Amino acid sequence: KYSYQRRFVDGAERPQHWRLGAQGLLLLDENVIADQHAFFRLGAMVGDEGEECFFWSADFKGSEYFDIMRVRGDGSHEPVGIDAAAPNFVVCDGGGSILWVGLDDQHRPKDLNLTNLSTNSTKLLYREPDDAYFMSLATSACGRYVFLNLGDHETSEVRWLPRNAAHDLGLIEARKSQIRYSIDIAEDGYWYRLSNIDHENYAIDVSTSPNGPWECLLPGHDERLVEDIDAFAGGVLALVMEDALPKLLVVKHDGSVFQRLQHHEAAYDLEHQMPGDPHAGFVRVHVSSPRMPRTSYDVGLFDGQWTHRKTQVIPSGHDPENYVVTRIDVAVRDGAKVPVTILRHHEDVGRAVPFFLYGYGAYGMSMPAHFSAPRLSLVDRHVGYAIIHIRGGMERGYQWYRQGKREHKQNSFRDFVDVSNWLVAQGYASPHLAAHGGSAGGMLMGAITNMAPDLYEAIIAEVPFVDVLATMSDPTLPLTPPEWPEWGNPIEDEKAREHIASYSPVDNVTRQAYPAVLATAGLTDPRVTYWEPARWVQQLRAHNTSKNPILMHTEMEAGHAGKTGRYQRLEEVARVYAFALKRLLPSI
Repeated sequence: KYSYQRRFVDGAERPQHWRLGAQGLLLLDENVIADQHAFFRLGAMVGDEGEECFFWSADFKGSEYFDIMRVRGDGSHEPVGIDAAAPNFVVCDGGGSILWVGLDDQHRPKDLNLTNLSTNSTKLLYREPDDAYFMSLATSACGRYVFLNLGDHETSEVRWLPRNAAHDLGLIEARKSQIRYSIDIAEDGYWYRLSNIDHENYAIDVSTSPNGPWECLLPGHDERLVEDIDAFAGGVLALVMEDALPKLLVVKHDGSVFQRLQHHEAAYDLEHQMPGDPHAGFVRVHVSSPRMPRTSYDVGLFDGQWTHRKTQVIPSGHDPENYVVTRIDVAVRDGAKVPVTILRHHEDVGRAVPFFLYGYGAYGMSMPAHFSAPRLSLVDRHVGYAIIHIRGGMERGYQWYRQGKREHKQNSFRDFVDVSNWLVAQGYASPHLAAHGGSAGGMLMGAITNMAPDLYEAIIAEVPFVDVLATMSDPTLPLTPPEWPEWGNPIEDEKAREHIASYSPVDNVTRQAYPAVLATAGLTDPRVTYWEPARWVQQLRAHNTSKNPILMHTEMEAGHAGKTGRYQRLEEVARVYAFALKRLLPSI
């Protein structure tokens, strides 16, 4: 019905959100709201099915408790009396009610609520009994149904209800250990299921009913991970990972793959958005690579026609021919081949230069090889940049994740160290290396700091999860029970305790010469509490025999994701890069 636009006023920290039309409507100017609070982070902007009533959620403290606000007809905003909510919610009954997930005092999503805005009354529709389960809401592709997705890192369950009769929850399939699935519904009434029931890399099934029978549409494959699906009238769009690179498959009802959408770069990122109109017949695709800015296309689902919509403009100018992107597979100590994405200045090909290395390797999250303008400030100074796609992600399918979790967690750390050594040995990198990771990637940073302190000039660990054994042994912390499937439960499993104790960064600091370390924290961070990096830094300072600085920067008015303004974020990136460059290029 309408088009929408997110735009920045020159010099503004945050965007404006507009509904376009004959008379444009400013739904939200984030700058105005942010100026009234020490912290502001937008969660979601949601309208009703008629696109006349709009609401948004925001975190005003960095604690990840969200308030829900209503947009008045004159463009002003008012609270609707819902706080301590998850960021995503669904507007029902023409804007008369809201479905939302409530967070308890431990920041765990526990309740599905329906709030009637006219009577200001709230009805509890579902309460999750398992403290280890996450809970989130999603709307079907056809827009008529709402899904309640429940699960931990290994098991899931989906319940559903009509969007405008949000009272009784239906159940797709009851939770079964190690079985994960998700659901979508197309405008033509077909139900699609993405699941690992028949293959750990997931298969796609189709049915005319939420309870089956299900017919296989796209079978699982050892070399192809299906990450997500979006239904449309006539088939389903599948986001897959093949050979550690993302692709989009357009799959028809008969199971035939009509289109395979990918990029020509050696390494790249690919994202997509389905339009709000289920009959639009196209998907919006965003592609970029470490050297190519983000470009958006509308791609016809049936005719394969690519229509260019926008290319990211770099204000300072950008010539992609100045840069070279390389994707290589590095054999590590146990024979596994780790994908590595390398970005270099074209003048540095064939010679060894200092390198800035990034890694994560947890929760099955694959690291995208996307474009970053700030990253070029390193490469233009003749510092190479590499993403090491270590085990713990899913770049090579579910088995890649499985080999980097629980009792196999040390594979993640060894992969990073082995690739670091390989880059130097093969002449890509000089012996001057900096390493960077955040959150679970901060755990990686802590582990390699203990394992190979002489290999790196600088370690940057943002909001690092470094006190692993103590945190996983405290069930009162918000994320401890949900995290046991990822790391193990040291309370009940002695082997899990031994494995965690063998790598937990805080517990493995010894008296030795450490590299320069910068750790960051957020005072209101509910995911990695600020005292974790504080304790790690204290331990490093007490045991360090070198004169390298061990620093900690704490954001006093931010949480896990740091500050949210675009220039504020650039300041954070500048701090990280300046710290690294001071060690890699001492003469600057």
